[in-house]
Amino acid sequence: MNDLQTVEAEMLSEFIAVCNKLGLRYFLLYGTMLGAVRHKGFIPWDDDIDAGLFRTEYEVFIREAQALLPDRFFLQTNETDEGYYRNFAKIRNNETTFIEKGNKKGNFNQGVYIDIFPIDYYPDKWMTRRLLRIRKDLYMAKISEIFNDEDLKESPGKHAARRIVQKLMPSVRYAANKRENLFRSVTKGQYVIIHEGAYGEREIVPKAWFGDGVSAEFEGHSVRIPKEYDQYLKHLYGDYMELPPEEKQVSNHDPKIIDLTKSYRDYL
Repeated sequence: MNDLQTVEAEMLSEFIAVCNKLGLRYFLLYGTMLGAVRHKGFIPWDDDIDAGLFRTEYEVFIREAQALLPDRFFLQTNETDEGYYRNFAKIRNNETTFIEKGNKKGNFNQGVYIDIFPIDYYPDKWMTRRLLRIRKDLYMAKISEIFNDEDLKESPGKHAARRIVQKLMPSVRYAANKRENLFRSVTKGQYVIIHEGAYGEREIVPKAWFGDGVSAEFEGHSVRIPKEYDQYLKHLYGDYMELPPEEKQVSNHDPKIIDLTKSYRDYL
């Protein structure tokens, strides 16, 4: 592991310890799940860790985890950090820095992090799905005020529509709260979704693929991944056991500053 991965692996261990204390089922997700299956640890060029819990257990984690985490770690949500508006949580290391491009304002914790996603139910019926997506897009149009316009790739028409929505909604906080309530409102079904995942419609998968999870190895530790991890990984990545071309063996993030010895506060 490189130095950044070492810091993140320590955070993952603390996250798992808290989940075990609270009796919560977590799952490694995305490249972290792939790394556990293909590399028994980090994908060599990866620079983050992704995990998730079903919504009801995620809410327990959000309520209880901060008191169980070491003092240098901060559980960041849109309720605990005024400048943070994502619908998933991050565990941040207060003593480090990981500042990414695309942030219009830096008035939130920007330490090295791992992502903790809520896994939400998704409607079975097409029309209900469609209405949910429309409302989700409207709230996101307002929330996008926190990003730099040049980092949003969109057509002129979509840009104009987003500006209209931004003027109509009272605040970003209002939109973030309404969006969170929308995601919580679906409480049953055969399918689940990670709403802020990177894969669009491919984020919608059968809940049965998760089950209670199965054990895998990650950097010498036993971890939990979805029960039907093979189907899940093929669904996201195709032939996931084949390494990508060397030119694509790069991180998906675009950090401006990484410092493992100084707090992000020194840069703001």
